Amino acid sequence: MLKRRKMLAAVALAMAGGPALAAGPAAVREFEVADFRSYLPAEHPVRRGLQAFADRVARLSGGRLRAKVRTDTIPGGPGQQMAALRSGGEGVPDLMLVSVTGLAPLEPAFGVLDFPFTLKDEAQAHALLDGRFGTALLNRLPEHGLVGTAWWESGMRQMTSSKAPLDSAAAFQGLKFRVIPEPFFSDVYGALGATPVPMLFKPVYEALKTGRADAQDNTEAQIIAGKFHEVQQWLTLTNHAYAAIVLVARAPFWQSLSADDQDLLRQAAQHAGQLQRRWVHEDTLRVRAKLQELGMKVAELPEAERQKLEALTRPVRERYAAKFDARLMALYEQELNAIQQKAR
Repeated sequence: MLKRRKMLAAVALAMAGGPALAAGPAAVREFEVADFRSYLPAEHPVRRGLQAFADRVARLSGGRLRAKVRTDTIPGGPGQQMAALRSGGEGVPDLMLVSVTGLAPLEPAFGVLDFPFTLKDEAQAHALLDGRFGTALLNRLPEHGLVGTAWWESGMRQMTSSKAPLDSAAAFQGLKFRVIPEPFFSDVYGALGATPVPMLFKPVYEALKTGRADAQDNTEAQIIAGKFHEVQQWLTLTNHAYAAIVLVARAPFWQSLSADDQDLLRQAAQHAGQLQRRWVHEDTLRVRAKLQELGMKVAELPEAERQKLEALTRPVRERYAAKFDARLMALYEQELNAIQQKAR
């Protein structure tokens, strides 16, 4: 009888809005975020950006959402990573920074961002990606099981070489040039008169050391991370391509979030992306000076030679552009022309 009276009292208290209705602490939801590379040091702008994203998520959600930043990644090349990310399963993060090279096999128009000798600097790239074209590209990802939350970057790509600077079109003739193992890059450097040597990042150092490759291109942060200054004499500032990356979410994870939490994560991703871009710029200047301290000689690609290289690679760009969605390419041309006109 006493037990029954206590139960009735508790029910009465709850109906009256007493302590029995007091809300307990909100459940904490954890999720994982990673980069497509595992070799970047902790101080790299991408690593700092991921931590800034995690901090922003925790702050905006009052600690209710927690992003765990992983230092490992999905093994394999871009194709294997994308397949694993889309299919899910054990060891696959909920969000991941991916390169446009990895996204191009899913949505070919992402490949336009790898076109060399089109965008001259980060400001032009930001104008393109933060505008209608960048939004249109991200809007294509849900049909492939991914959601694009924000554009980030690795920065502008430069070239390194072992014997002479790559400051003229003639310098590429017969050069063994390491390229990303995708047909487009082999076609580009073949058009320049070089001999493409396709390989992933990990074996590049040994290839440069042994002479299997004479030269390669990368952002300066990755040049120093790969210790290429130990096996390459020259750094040529070409700004020939912009390395864009996207923070994507797996569609099943994204759909499990409320609309408010989706907005929260998108805001955090874009906020961290803006910070990360600034850090990339600052880090590029620091790393360039460090590479010189470590013995690399720095050269610049003259504008006249850049125009020659642009002309040599134009047929490759046009051939690949013809394979892309015509509406997206029309928007790309419109936005790019406006950006280039403004820069003149």
